[in-house]
Amino acid sequence: MIITDKGRIAPMRKTARAIRAYNPIQSKYSHTFKNQPILGLIEDILEKDSQESYFIQICDFISYFVHLYYKCCVNKNDLPNRVGKLIDKKFIGSVMATLKKSNTLNLNANKSNRYGLVIYPK
Repeated sequence: MIITDKGRIAPMRKTARAIRAYNPIQSKYSHTFKNQPILGLIEDILEKDSQESYFIQICDFISYFVHLYYKCCVNKNDLPNRVGKLIDKKFIGSVMATLKKSNTLNLNANKSNRYGLVIYPK
Protein backbone atom coordinates (compact mmCIF):
# COMPACT_ATOMS: atom_id res chain seq x y z
CA MET A 1 0.00 0.00 0.00
CA ILE A 2 1.32 3.41 -0.93
CA ILE A 3 0.12 6.57 0.80
CA THR A 4 0.09 9.69 -1.36
CA ASP A 5 1.00 13.17 -0.18
CA LYS A 6 -2.70 13.87 0.43
CA GLY A 7 -3.05 10.86 2.73
CA ARG A 8 -4.98 8.70 0.24
CA ILE A 9 -4.07 5.21 -0.86
CA ALA A 10 -2.67 5.19 -4.39
CA PRO A 11 -3.75 2.31 -6.61
CA MET A 12 -0.91 -0.15 -7.24
CA ARG A 13 -1.51 -0.09 -11.00
CA LYS A 14 -0.81 3.63 -11.09
CA THR A 15 2.29 3.17 -8.94
CA ALA A 16 3.61 0.28 -11.03
CA ARG A 17 3.22 2.33 -14.17
CA ALA A 18 4.82 5.39 -12.60
CA ILE A 19 8.03 3.60 -11.56
CA ARG A 20 8.64 2.68 -15.18
CA ALA A 21 9.42 6.36 -15.75
CA TYR A 22 10.53 7.70 -12.36
CA ASN A 23 11.96 5.47 -9.66
CA PRO A 24 14.25 7.41 -7.30
CA ILE A 25 16.81 5.20 -5.51
CA GLN A 26 18.89 6.64 -2.69
CA SER A 27 22.65 6.32 -3.03
CA LYS A 28 24.52 4.11 -0.53
CA TYR A 29 27.24 6.71 -0.21
CA SER A 30 25.38 10.00 0.06
CA HIS A 31 21.92 11.48 0.56
CA THR A 32 21.35 11.99 -3.15
CA PHE A 33 18.90 10.07 -5.28
CA LYS A 34 19.33 8.56 -8.71
CA ASN A 35 16.48 7.86 -11.13
CA GLN A 36 16.51 4.14 -12.00
CA PRO A 37 13.26 3.39 -13.80
CA ILE A 38 12.10 -0.21 -13.95
CA LEU A 39 12.75 -1.22 -17.55
CA GLY A 40 11.85 -4.92 -17.48
CA LEU A 41 8.30 -4.52 -16.15
CA ILE A 42 5.94 -5.38 -19.00
CA GLU A 43 2.72 -5.15 -17.06
CA ASP A 44 1.67 -4.68 -13.47
CA ILE A 45 1.15 -8.00 -11.68
CA LEU A 46 -2.26 -7.45 -10.13
CA GLU A 47 -5.64 -9.00 -10.85
CA LYS A 48 -7.44 -6.99 -13.46
CA ASP A 49 -10.26 -6.93 -15.93
CA SER A 50 -9.34 -8.01 -19.45
CA GLN A 51 -10.22 -4.52 -20.70
CA GLU A 52 -7.12 -3.27 -18.88
CA SER A 53 -4.64 -5.78 -20.34
CA TYR A 54 -3.71 -6.66 -23.91
CA PHE A 55 -2.13 -9.91 -22.67
CA ILE A 56 -5.38 -11.07 -21.10
CA GLN A 57 -7.30 -10.04 -24.23
CA ILE A 58 -5.00 -12.19 -26.36
CA CYS A 59 -5.50 -15.15 -24.00
CA ASP A 60 -9.28 -14.60 -24.11
CA PHE A 61 -9.16 -14.54 -27.92
CA ILE A 62 -7.13 -17.75 -28.19
CA SER A 63 -9.18 -19.64 -25.62
CA TYR A 64 -12.46 -18.57 -27.25
CA PHE A 65 -11.36 -19.72 -30.71
CA VAL A 66 -10.07 -23.01 -29.32
CA HIS A 67 -13.49 -23.41 -27.67
CA LEU A 68 -15.26 -22.65 -30.97
CA TYR A 69 -12.97 -25.09 -32.80
CA TYR A 70 -13.79 -27.80 -30.29
CA LYS A 71 -17.50 -27.06 -30.43
CA CYS A 72 -17.94 -26.94 -34.20
CA CYS A 73 -15.09 -29.02 -35.63
CA VAL A 74 -14.50 -31.73 -33.01
CA ASN A 75 -18.04 -32.16 -31.65
CA LYS A 76 -19.64 -31.23 -34.99
CA ASN A 77 -22.13 -28.85 -33.33
CA ASP A 78 -23.44 -25.66 -34.87
CA LEU A 79 -21.95 -22.35 -33.90
CA PRO A 80 -23.93 -20.25 -31.40
CA ASN A 81 -26.46 -18.04 -33.20
CA ARG A 82 -24.76 -14.70 -32.51
CA VAL A 83 -21.35 -16.05 -33.49
CA GLY A 84 -22.70 -17.89 -36.55
CA LYS A 85 -23.96 -14.60 -37.97
CA LEU A 86 -20.44 -13.14 -37.94
CA ILE A 87 -18.05 -16.01 -38.66
CA ASP A 88 -18.12 -19.50 -40.10
CA LYS A 89 -16.22 -22.77 -39.60
CA LYS A 90 -13.76 -21.83 -42.34
CA PHE A 91 -12.78 -18.67 -40.46
CA ILE A 92 -12.29 -20.65 -37.25
CA GLY A 93 -10.06 -23.06 -39.18
CA SER A 94 -7.99 -20.18 -40.55
CA VAL A 95 -7.56 -18.68 -37.06
CA MET A 96 -6.45 -22.07 -35.69
CA ALA A 97 -4.05 -22.50 -38.63
CA THR A 98 -2.58 -19.06 -37.93
CA LEU A 99 -2.14 -19.92 -34.24
CA LYS A 100 -0.43 -23.17 -35.22
CA LYS A 101 1.84 -21.48 -37.77
CA SER A 102 2.88 -18.77 -35.30
CA ASN A 103 3.89 -21.39 -32.67
CA THR A 104 1.28 -20.05 -30.26
CA LEU A 105 -0.12 -23.51 -29.59
CA ASN A 106 1.80 -26.28 -27.82
CA LEU A 107 1.74 -28.89 -30.57
CA ASN A 108 3.66 -31.38 -28.41
CA ALA A 109 0.89 -31.60 -25.81
CA ASN A 110 -1.05 -34.14 -27.89
CA LYS A 111 0.46 -35.71 -31.01
CA SER A 112 -2.88 -37.16 -32.14
CA ASN A 113 -4.50 -33.70 -32.46
CA ARG A 114 -3.14 -31.49 -35.23
CA TYR A 115 -3.32 -28.42 -32.95
CA GLY A 116 -1.92 -30.23 -29.90
CA LEU A 117 -5.17 -29.91 -27.98
CA VAL A 118 -5.70 -32.26 -25.07
CA ILE A 119 -9.42 -32.93 -24.82
CA TYR A 120 -11.01 -34.48 -21.73
CA PRO A 121 -12.93 -36.67 -21.25
CA LYS A 122 -11.41 -38.86 -23.92
